[in-house]
Amino acid sequence: LACIVIFFISLTKGEKNIVLVDWLSLLAAGISLLLWYMTSNPLFTVLIITCIDFCGFFPTVRKSYLKPNEENLTTYFMCGLAYLFTLFAMENYIFVTWFYPAALVIFNWAFVAMLLWRRKQLANN
Repeated sequence: LACIVIFFISLTKGEKNIVLVDWLSLLAAGISLLLWYMTSNPLFTVLIITCIDFCGFFPTVRKSYLKPNEENLTTYFMCGLAYLFTLFAMENYIFVTWFYPAALVIFNWAFVAMLLWRRKQLANN
C-alpha cells in the first residue's frame, strides 16, 4: 500500500527528468514480473524478485548520484537494518530464504555509502 501511495505522489511531485535508462529499468522490471508469474520454482522466484527490486531501485540510484542531498540517509540505513534483523530472526538458512533480505541489506547500505561519498565529493568541489 505504501508503494502505491508513493507512486501516486511521485506522479505530481516526483523527478521529471526521466531518461532512457529509467524506461529500460521499468521494462526490465516488467519482464521480470512476467517471468515471476510464470515460474513455480522458489529459487527462480527469489532471483527474479531480487532482480525486480534492483531494476526498480536503479532510477533512484541514478537520480541520487546527481542530487545526493535530496535523499534521506536514515530511511535507507534503517531499511537495511530491518532486513539485517530479518536475517538474524530466521530459523532455517537456505538460499531461498536468506538471499532476498541479504540483497536488500546490501542494496540499501551500498546506497547509503554512495550518498555519503557523493555528498563529500560535492562538498569538496
